[in-house]
Amino acid sequence: MSQIKKEPHRSSRIGWLRAVVLGANDGTIMEALRARPVQAAVASAISFAVGAIVPIAAVLLAPSAWVTEVSSAPALLTLVILGGTAAYAGGASIVRGAVRVSFWGALAMGITAGVGKLFGTAV
Repeated sequence: MSQIKKEPHRSSRIGWLRAVVLGANDGTIMEALRARPVQAAVASAISFAVGAIVPIAAVLLAPSAWVTEVSSAPALLTLVILGGTAAYAGGASIVRGAVRVSFWGALAMGITAGVGKLFGTAV
């Protein structure tokens, strides 16, 4: 039986995040979050807009016959970037994280497209 190699992670250093997440119901944190609703809304809108720019630009610039393929490509590229970033933040292998997230994301997109074709809702 082969021995399983343990991947290095920074999970032992994540206690502060857990305390913030679990302590979100505390009055101190809730008051801090409620103190600036306009700034929170603006930050949320900006992050949404930045995240939407690449797929929207790709769909607008692509020929109509290639819209599905082009929008799938930016989605996969985003998965690679996010998988690598998450792995880096966790102290794991960036390549393994990027490959893992993009593989499962591509599989999910393929299954979704297959179900869409099966039920006649795919383009």
